Amino acid sequence: MMLGAVLCTLVLSASASRLSRNGWTMETPDTVTGRLGSPVTVYCKFTHPHPRYTGNITIMWKAGRTGPVYIKYTNYGPDSQRKYQNVIDVNEGERHRVIGNPRRNDATIEINQLRGEDNNKLWSCCVELQGEDGKFETGHGTRLIVAGHEEKLRSVTGTKGGDATLPCPFAIPNTYQNRATVTVLWRRGRPHGQLVFNYTLGLTAHTNSGESETVNEGNRYKLVRNVGDGDASLKIRGLELNDTGRYFCHVHIMFIKETYQQDQVTQNMSRLQVVAPAVILNLSLVAGGDIVCTAEGEPPANITWIDPENNTLPINTNHTPVTHVPDKHQTVGEIRGPRLRGTYHCVAENTQGRDARDILAPGPQSNGGRTVYIMVSIVVLLVLVTAIIIWRVKRGRCLQTKV
Repeated sequence: MMLGAVLCTLVLSASASRLSRNGWTMETPDTVTGRLGSPVTVYCKFTHPHPRYTGNITIMWKAGRTGPVYIKYTNYGPDSQRKYQNVIDVNEGERHRVIGNPRRNDATIEINQLRGEDNNKLWSCCVELQGEDGKFETGHGTRLIVAGHEEKLRSVTGTKGGDATLPCPFAIPNTYQNRATVTVLWRRGRPHGQLVFNYTLGLTAHTNSGESETVNEGNRYKLVRNVGDGDASLKIRGLELNDTGRYFCHVHIMFIKETYQQDQVTQNMSRLQVVAPAVILNLSLVAGGDIVCTAEGEPPANITWIDPENNTLPINTNHTPVTHVPDKHQTVGEIRGPRLRGTYHCVAENTQGRDARDILAPGPQSNGGRTVYIMVSIVVLLVLVTAIIIWRVKRGRCLQTKV
């Protein structure tokens, strides 16, 4: 018998977010709030009544029940050449990215660069198993809210070794009854990227009824304000240069309204730039007599060379190449074949600071040594010529005596 079923629910609306019928379940937030110009993750978790099913799974996201399709893709079963691969058939505007794994009951997607026209739209998550055995379509909507933004508020600069606070304001509904649970997730890189912080707070009648922190990577993260007041701003302590990048705050609120549960998600993006003054890590002579100066800094350090005669050497020539190593935030400067004997100065500098070190270089072979070599060579040559002349003179005298 052919196996087939479809579960389709509107994602992002204001009603129950957990649906169950005929052995199917689907969980989606009622609202998702994202920032204009930023990506946002739209969640859709599901189960179906066929736990051993291995056929094709088709996921479709569309506007409402009958609106246009935004993205449609199929995860193919083991009997096809595309075993367990997602093949996208529709991707309106190439704006959508598959995040979830349908084989793990996850149809989550990412929408890139939210637009003003995305605001207040209803989305539908549909899951279809292969076959024509039956179809089922139900559910309430989830509404996408697009908030404006000010870049200055979302861009944070910190100094290596110091602290920085990433903002994350959100709204707590005033109409909830009984109890609300607030979960704060902070991720790096992408909306569904590496999880670095996870915190949950229970609220009852505007009072804290319990809290827990389950993820705190490196124990470097701390909430700086009261989540119950609508602020999930995160402090990062002991900044490192590799902390630079995008961070996404996800606030998931579950609360009871009248007789059903509501879920709302707010997502905020922040950019963190960690700066560091230029510091020379190493200055040394290497095989062949070259000088190498390695500096760290952000922005990348600029390297300047001063020779023993106090002249500033041209930078990034065949004689003084410069290499940047972005993933290590390092700059490497070289002097190939120093032409003078004496002290060379390496100066590393950026907008945050300056560092300098000295090194003694033997330089090329001195002129005095060359002169001695030339003089010795001349003497040897003169001795050789003289010996030949004397030998020839003696030989000539011997021949005359015989005659």
